[in-house]
Amino acid sequence: MGETEASFSSQEKMDTFEVSTAFVFPAAIQQLENQAEGLADSMCSQYQTILLSSPGESSQESNDRLFEVTIKTQELKSQFDELQSIHFQMLDYINRIPNQTDPTSFAYVREGFEKIENVMREVQTAIDFSKIADIRAAIEMQINELEAKQKAGDQTW
Repeated sequence: MGETEASFSSQEKMDTFEVSTAFVFPAAIQQLENQAEGLADSMCSQYQTILLSSPGESSQESNDRLFEVTIKTQELKSQFDELQSIHFQMLDYINRIPNQTDPTSFAYVREGFEKIENVMREVQTAIDFSKIADIRAAIEMQINELEAKQKAGDQTW
């Protein structure tokens, strides 16, 4: 068999170039925005439900309300933790934007971060965990008073 040889008549040197890729896509940012807004809506709804809770007429009704407030408060805290997680994730994305990048390149990340920042501020302004603690304390006090009355009534027999 024969051998084939190749030779190049001219050589051209190529300049190096840099390729940059998105570390997060607009759809992912939009999804985080939607999750944050959904959590905020749910949290405000839960909070309003808690605010409307009042002690019951009987010890059992008050215990039921206390249980409901406790469950809703736990859900509220869990949702707040999830919202904070989304906020931290967006903060991480913001910190990953290279300084020398064209400002319009990652505008969707900056805009998403601002939206989630606003959602966080709104939730922190709207939800007062100390009011929830006051409601719990009022229900617990009602339970104690009702149980004390019941014990006093039982002792008179």
